[in-house]
Amino acid sequence: MSTKLTVIPGSYETHNLADRGHLVLVCDWSGSMEKYKQAMDQAFENMVHQCTDSIGLRQSLEIAVCDFSSRVQFRDFAPPPHYQEPQPAFSGGGYTMLGAALSTTIEMTQQRRAMQRADGIHVVRTVCVVLSDGQASDLAELESAKQKIGQMEDSEEIEFIPLLIKGMHLGPLEHIFDRVPIPVDAMKFDVLFAALCRSMSQHSVVAIESDALVYEMLLLEYENSDEDEHE
Repeated sequence: MSTKLTVIPGSYETHNLADRGHLVLVCDWSGSMEKYKQAMDQAFENMVHQCTDSIGLRQSLEIAVCDFSSRVQFRDFAPPPHYQEPQPAFSGGGYTMLGAALSTTIEMTQQRRAMQRADGIHVVRTVCVVLSDGQASDLAELESAKQKIGQMEDSEEIEFIPLLIKGMHLGPLEHIFDRVPIPVDAMKFDVLFAALCRSMSQHSVVAIESDALVYEMLLLEYENSDEDEHE
């Protein structure tokens, strides 16, 4: 099953030689996930503002977004302020090309990291957050992507953080990433993304040699934020 791929150019600050971190959001907008898109887009917009307001993240973080359903659209890496500008629309629904989305994300991330290393920029481990129900339509591509995910995590190039809407079946995502997805409340994406921004801020000062994982930071930040809301 072939997948249409669209790559939206990002932005590269050639004058910025600061250590660089990368955050990729891989978002499933097929069938059962499409209804969450508006809330997710608003939470993402709020996170971009928070990252832009942080001097450290403004200089050291680049963001990319991979939206997918029956097709894949990859918005290439750019500093947070780039995402304050109007972004291309993405219509959801249809099949779930999760394997193609993950493979595209890995390839584009490797390209960006190699480009910056060639320019003498130190890059820390990329963080890739994946929101999906895991019900892929491209199973062969998904198995290939699973192997690449293992290689990227073993080499500490990319850390994958699977997210799952509470109430959905976790089996597929747990199989793909070999860890339990973080259960998120669809009505509290803003809480999740605020926690993600804080986690990325912590991550920006952690060397790649460290064993600290953003998965653990995010889980703690999100759980604490959720508890604060109930107090």
